[in-house]
Amino acid sequence: MSRRRTRRRRGGARNTGWWALSGVVLAAIVAGGAALRLLAPGAIDPETLCPKETSPLAGLVILLDLTDPPGPTQHARLRNILERKIADAEAHTLISVATVAADPENRGAAFARCKPLEGDEANALYQNPRRIAERYEKEFEKPFNETLDEMLNGEGATRSPVMESLQAALADTPGFLDSPLRDRSVVIVSDLLQHSDAFSFYRGETWRTFERSPHFGRMARNLRG
Repeated sequence: MSRRRTRRRRGGARNTGWWALSGVVLAAIVAGGAALRLLAPGAIDPETLCPKETSPLAGLVILLDLTDPPGPTQHARLRNILERKIADAEAHTLISVATVAADPENRGAAFARCKPLEGDEANALYQNPRRIAERYEKEFEKPFNETLDEMLNGEGATRSPVMESLQAALADTPGFLDSPLRDRSVVIVSDLLQHSDAFSFYRGETWRTFERSPHFGRMARNLRG
Protein backbone atom coordinates (compact mmCIF):
# COMPACT_ATOMS: atom_id res chain seq x y z
CA MET A 1 0.00 0.00 0.00
CA SER A 2 2.71 2.49 0.93
CA ARG A 3 4.51 1.99 -2.41
CA ARG A 4 1.32 2.59 -4.39
CA ARG A 5 0.60 5.77 -2.46
CA THR A 6 4.16 6.96 -3.04
CA ARG A 7 3.83 6.33 -6.77
CA ARG A 8 0.53 8.17 -6.85
CA ARG A 9 2.04 11.11 -5.02
CA ARG A 10 4.98 11.17 -7.42
CA GLY A 11 2.65 10.93 -10.38
CA GLY A 12 0.50 13.76 -9.01
CA ALA A 13 3.52 15.97 -8.43
CA ARG A 14 4.76 15.23 -11.95
CA ASN A 15 1.37 16.14 -13.44
CA THR A 16 1.25 19.34 -11.38
CA GLY A 17 4.70 20.26 -12.67
CA TRP A 18 3.61 19.72 -16.26
CA TRP A 19 0.52 21.87 -15.74
CA ALA A 20 2.63 24.63 -14.21
CA LEU A 21 5.11 24.46 -17.09
CA SER A 22 2.26 24.55 -19.61
CA GLY A 23 0.87 27.63 -17.90
CA VAL A 24 4.23 29.41 -18.12
CA VAL A 25 4.60 28.53 -21.82
CA LEU A 26 1.05 29.68 -22.54
CA ALA A 27 1.66 32.99 -20.75
CA ALA A 28 4.86 33.50 -22.74
CA ILE A 29 3.02 32.82 -26.01
CA VAL A 30 0.26 35.27 -25.12
CA ALA A 31 2.79 37.97 -24.12
CA GLY A 32 4.82 37.34 -27.27
CA GLY A 33 1.70 37.54 -29.41
CA ALA A 34 0.70 40.86 -27.86
CA ALA A 35 4.19 42.26 -28.40
CA LEU A 36 4.25 41.08 -32.02
CA ARG A 37 0.90 42.78 -32.65
CA LEU A 38 2.37 46.07 -31.40
CA LEU A 39 5.45 45.58 -33.58
CA ALA A 40 3.47 44.65 -36.69
CA PRO A 41 3.36 47.18 -39.55
CA GLY A 42 0.49 49.60 -39.03
CA ALA A 43 -0.03 48.69 -35.35
CA ILE A 44 1.66 51.89 -34.15
CA ASP A 45 0.70 55.38 -35.26
CA PRO A 46 3.83 56.81 -36.94
CA GLU A 47 3.09 60.33 -35.70
CA THR A 48 2.30 59.65 -32.04
CA LEU A 49 3.98 56.21 -31.62
CA CYS A 50 0.81 55.14 -29.76
CA PRO A 51 -1.04 51.84 -30.38
CA LYS A 52 -3.73 52.28 -33.03
CA GLU A 53 -6.16 49.64 -31.78
CA THR A 54 -5.94 50.44 -28.06
CA SER A 55 -5.37 53.54 -25.95
CA PRO A 56 -2.00 54.32 -24.33
CA LEU A 57 -1.39 52.71 -20.94
CA ALA A 58 -1.02 56.03 -19.13
CA GLY A 59 -0.69 59.74 -19.73
CA LEU A 60 1.82 62.33 -18.54
CA VAL A 61 1.40 66.05 -19.27
CA ILE A 62 4.37 68.31 -18.44
CA LEU A 63 3.83 72.08 -18.33
CA LEU A 64 6.92 74.29 -18.09
CA ASP A 65 6.62 77.88 -16.94
CA LEU A 66 9.60 79.54 -18.60
CA THR A 67 8.25 83.09 -18.55
CA ASP A 68 11.27 83.78 -16.32
CA PRO A 69 14.04 81.99 -18.27
CA PRO A 70 16.05 79.59 -16.08
CA GLY A 71 19.75 80.12 -15.45
CA PRO A 72 22.38 77.47 -16.29
CA THR A 73 22.02 75.69 -12.93
CA GLN A 74 18.23 75.65 -13.12
CA HIS A 75 18.46 74.58 -16.76
CA ALA A 76 20.57 71.52 -15.85
CA ARG A 77 18.41 70.64 -12.84
CA LEU A 78 15.20 70.90 -14.83
CA ARG A 79 16.58 68.66 -17.55
CA ASN A 80 17.63 66.06 -14.96
CA ILE A 81 14.17 66.10 -13.37
CA LEU A 82 12.45 65.62 -16.73
CA GLU A 83 14.84 62.86 -17.76
CA ARG A 84 13.99 60.98 -14.56
CA LYS A 85 10.26 61.44 -15.16
CA ILE A 86 10.62 60.06 -18.69
CA ALA A 87 12.80 57.15 -17.51
CA ASP A 88 10.28 56.21 -14.79
CA ALA A 89 7.34 56.23 -17.20
CA GLU A 90 6.21 52.86 -18.56
CA ALA A 91 6.43 52.03 -22.22
CA HIS A 92 3.31 53.14 -24.16
CA THR A 93 2.77 56.11 -21.82
CA LEU A 94 1.58 59.18 -23.72
CA ILE A 95 3.98 62.02 -22.83
CA SER A 96 3.10 65.61 -23.66
CA VAL A 97 5.19 68.75 -23.08
CA ALA A 98 3.97 72.35 -23.25
CA THR A 99 5.03 75.77 -22.01
CA VAL A 100 3.23 78.64 -20.35
CA ALA A 101 2.74 81.14 -23.17
CA ALA A 102 1.27 84.64 -23.20
CA ASP A 103 0.29 84.28 -26.86
CA PRO A 104 -2.64 81.80 -27.20
CA GLU A 105 -1.23 80.62 -30.53
CA ASN A 106 1.87 79.31 -28.76
CA ARG A 107 -0.05 77.25 -26.19
CA GLY A 108 -0.73 73.55 -26.41
CA ALA A 109 1.44 70.46 -26.70
CA ALA A 110 4.71 71.10 -28.51
CA PHE A 111 5.52 67.41 -28.14
CA ALA A 112 3.02 64.56 -27.70
CA ARG A 113 4.15 60.98 -28.29
CA CYS A 114 3.91 57.60 -26.64
CA LYS A 115 7.12 56.37 -25.06
CA PRO A 116 8.18 53.26 -27.01
CA LEU A 117 10.09 50.28 -25.67
CA GLU A 118 13.77 50.85 -24.99
CA GLY A 119 16.43 48.48 -26.26
CA ASP A 120 17.07 46.82 -22.89
CA GLU A 121 13.32 46.14 -22.52
CA ALA A 122 13.19 44.08 -25.71
CA ASN A 123 12.73 40.32 -25.56
CA ALA A 124 15.40 38.74 -27.76
CA LEU A 125 13.13 35.74 -28.44
CA TYR A 126 10.76 37.72 -30.66
CA GLN A 127 12.15 41.26 -30.84
CA ASN A 128 15.22 42.97 -32.25
CA PRO A 129 16.83 44.95 -29.37
CA ARG A 130 19.04 46.96 -31.73
CA ARG A 131 16.15 48.12 -33.91
CA ILE A 132 14.02 48.93 -30.88
CA ALA A 133 16.86 50.98 -29.35
CA GLU A 134 17.33 52.86 -32.64
CA ARG A 135 13.62 53.62 -32.86
CA TYR A 136 13.52 54.90 -29.29
CA GLU A 137 16.46 57.22 -29.89
CA LYS A 138 15.45 58.46 -33.34
CA GLU A 139 11.66 58.78 -33.01
CA PHE A 140 11.23 59.63 -29.33
CA GLU A 141 14.35 60.67 -27.42
CA LYS A 142 15.86 62.96 -30.08
CA PRO A 143 12.61 64.87 -30.91
CA PHE A 144 11.87 65.26 -27.19
CA ASN A 145 15.32 66.72 -26.47
CA GLU A 146 15.11 69.04 -29.49
CA THR A 147 11.72 70.33 -28.33
CA LEU A 148 13.00 70.81 -24.78
CA ASP A 149 16.10 72.67 -25.99
CA GLU A 150 13.95 75.03 -28.04
CA MET A 151 11.72 75.69 -25.03
CA LEU A 152 14.59 76.31 -22.61
CA ASN A 153 16.29 78.71 -25.00
CA GLY A 154 13.19 80.79 -25.61
CA GLU A 155 12.59 84.34 -24.47
CA GLY A 156 10.77 85.28 -21.26
CA ALA A 157 7.40 87.01 -20.97
CA THR A 158 5.78 89.68 -18.83
CA ARG A 159 2.69 87.55 -18.20
CA SER A 160 2.30 84.00 -16.94
CA PRO A 161 -1.11 82.54 -17.84
CA VAL A 162 -0.45 79.21 -16.10
CA MET A 163 -4.09 78.10 -15.94
CA GLU A 164 -4.86 78.95 -19.57
CA SER A 165 -1.71 77.18 -20.74
CA LEU A 166 -2.54 74.10 -18.67
CA GLN A 167 -6.03 73.86 -20.19
CA ALA A 168 -4.54 74.19 -23.67
CA ALA A 169 -1.97 71.47 -22.94
CA LEU A 170 -4.64 69.07 -21.65
CA ALA A 171 -6.94 69.71 -24.60
CA ASP A 172 -4.06 69.35 -27.08
CA THR A 173 -2.89 65.98 -25.69
CA PRO A 174 -4.94 63.40 -27.64
CA GLY A 175 -6.88 61.01 -25.41
CA PHE A 176 -5.58 62.36 -22.11
CA LEU A 177 -9.00 63.42 -20.83
CA ASP A 178 -11.31 60.89 -22.50
CA SER A 179 -9.33 57.66 -23.05
CA PRO A 180 -9.46 54.80 -20.50
CA LEU A 181 -5.93 55.41 -19.25
CA ARG A 182 -4.70 53.44 -16.23
CA ASP A 183 -3.04 56.54 -14.81
CA ARG A 184 -3.02 60.29 -15.53
CA SER A 185 -0.33 62.61 -14.22
CA VAL A 186 0.28 66.33 -14.60
CA VAL A 187 3.66 67.86 -13.75
CA ILE A 188 3.84 71.67 -13.51
CA VAL A 189 7.23 73.36 -13.23
CA SER A 190 6.33 76.88 -12.16
CA ASP A 191 6.28 79.43 -9.34
CA LEU A 192 2.47 79.27 -9.81
CA LEU A 193 2.14 83.05 -9.90
CA GLN A 194 -0.82 83.17 -12.25
CA HIS A 195 -0.94 86.48 -14.13
CA SER A 196 -3.33 87.09 -17.01
CA ASP A 197 -6.31 89.24 -17.93
CA ALA A 198 -8.67 86.55 -16.65
CA PHE A 199 -7.05 85.96 -13.26
CA SER A 200 -3.98 87.43 -11.59
CA PHE A 201 -2.41 87.09 -8.16
CA TYR A 202 -0.52 90.32 -8.85
CA ARG A 203 -3.83 92.20 -8.77
CA GLY A 204 -4.64 90.71 -5.37
CA GLU A 205 -7.32 88.38 -6.73
CA THR A 206 -8.16 85.15 -4.91
CA TRP A 207 -9.77 81.87 -5.87
CA ARG A 208 -13.04 83.11 -4.37
CA THR A 209 -13.11 86.16 -6.62
CA PHE A 210 -12.11 84.00 -9.57
CA GLU A 211 -15.08 81.65 -8.93
CA ARG A 212 -17.41 84.61 -9.46
CA SER A 213 -15.75 85.66 -12.72
CA PRO A 214 -17.03 84.69 -16.19
CA HIS A 215 -13.71 82.89 -16.86
CA PHE A 216 -14.18 80.28 -14.15
CA GLY A 217 -16.10 77.74 -16.21
CA ARG A 218 -13.58 77.92 -19.04
CA MET A 219 -10.40 77.67 -16.97
CA ALA A 220 -11.32 75.44 -14.01
CA ARG A 221 -11.51 72.05 -15.72
CA ASN A 222 -12.03 69.16 -13.32
CA LEU A 223 -8.84 67.10 -12.95
CA ARG A 224 -10.11 64.40 -10.61
CA GLY A 225 -8.54 61.01 -11.32
